[in-house]
Amino acid sequence: MSIKGNIEAKCPSCGERFEADVWTVIRGDQDQRLKDALMDGEGDLLMCPACSGVFPGEQMFIYMDPGMELMVFVMPECRTEDKEKMLAKMRLDYETFKGSSAKEAAMTFEPVYHFGSAALSELLR
Repeated sequence: MSIKGNIEAKCPSCGERFEADVWTVIRGDQDQRLKDALMDGEGDLLMCPACSGVFPGEQMFIYMDPGMELMVFVMPECRTEDKEKMLAKMRLDYETFKGSSAKEAAMTFEPVYHFGSAALSELLR
């Protein structure tokens, strides 16, 4: 099941701050619509309610498709300057996730780590 979260976003065009629903876990094997949006480069876009500007949400999310042996941790592209710190966090998150569910813990494949959803779009295509 895909899971949504909520963040406070700030529009880069007009500066408006607003609450936005974002996907924190996307199950590509269970939601073709979300998978298609990611392949089209639209999976992490937000729309400002004030000016209708569209921009990337720039938050971490996990993409999963166990049938394809695919688990991808996607960090915001803007965090590449903290790459080693972010990779350590993603690896720790994976170990926590792996230990939290018997079904998912049975995965025998290692996750992939990307900065920016464009790399995920490419991988899915």
